[in-house]
Amino acid sequence: MTVGPHSEASKSLITGEAAHICAESEGGPRYDPTQSEVERNAIANGIWFCTECHTKVDRDPVLYARENLLNWKAQHEVYISGQGWKPDLPQIAISTRRGLTANPTGRTAFTAEDFATFRDHDLVIQNTNSVPIHSLRARLQFPEVIVGYGLDVPTGAHGSFRREDHGGWVVGSKSGKGEIEMNIPANRPFMNGVLEVDKLTPTFITTILMRSAPASQPPPFPARPDEIIVDFYFEGSFQYEWRGIFYNRHFGVPILYDRTNRTVTTNAIYENPEDVGLRLVRSYKFL
Repeated sequence: MTVGPHSEASKSLITGEAAHICAESEGGPRYDPTQSEVERNAIANGIWFCTECHTKVDRDPVLYARENLLNWKAQHEVYISGQGWKPDLPQIAISTRRGLTANPTGRTAFTAEDFATFRDHDLVIQNTNSVPIHSLRARLQFPEVIVGYGLDVPTGAHGSFRREDHGGWVVGSKSGKGEIEMNIPANRPFMNGVLEVDKLTPTFITTILMRSAPASQPPPFPARPDEIIVDFYFEGSFQYEWRGIFYNRHFGVPILYDRTNRTVTTNAIYENPEDVGLRLVRSYKFL
């Protein structure tokens, strides 16, 4: 918010500033020598920021490039004008670490057998929108057996990660820093987990660090010529608010598994698997 009430009833308190997308003067942030004087001072080259963000975007023009500012402006104008704006899908990535870390088991010493048996993986979810997303819930179908994990949620959010077929452990965030709670379910490893996070504000990240062990693989499912069978994935939904009403949006990410090296990566995110020719294998993998 950049406009608020003033202590004097006849005044308002404005904390916003009109900013140039491409600088007005040579040497300024994002200066474009091909622009005319009229173009530099036109509304198309202007954007409204709070005073803090105005300073940030001008002090780091590489991070806050012209294309980013134009995209934010266009997205926000569509949202304000009520043309059915939808937030972008979150950025989701799963990757395998090199070696083992002290988390999620708390151990600092490992044997050769540990390095041969276990792998550590990061599942990272980031909201890249300028507005929050709410009630994120997703199902993880993983190619290995998860034997321990740690969940890190941002400040102001609450979340849980659990085995799909029974209750889980709740992680709450404390003021100033997200809280990490680590879980080592005794004799309760799983391949199908459920993540729930109540709110992800803009730029905030939720991370799960998982430790896994090898698993026997099920026989392949038959596929039609026009589809790709996906055994492993991270799939779910979230809500976004528009004019006081909450709407649902679906997302999913296929997990690519290198059986030889036992590493995982993610493919491109999708909204509906059928639209990109995917058929998800939605099954439990009992151990």
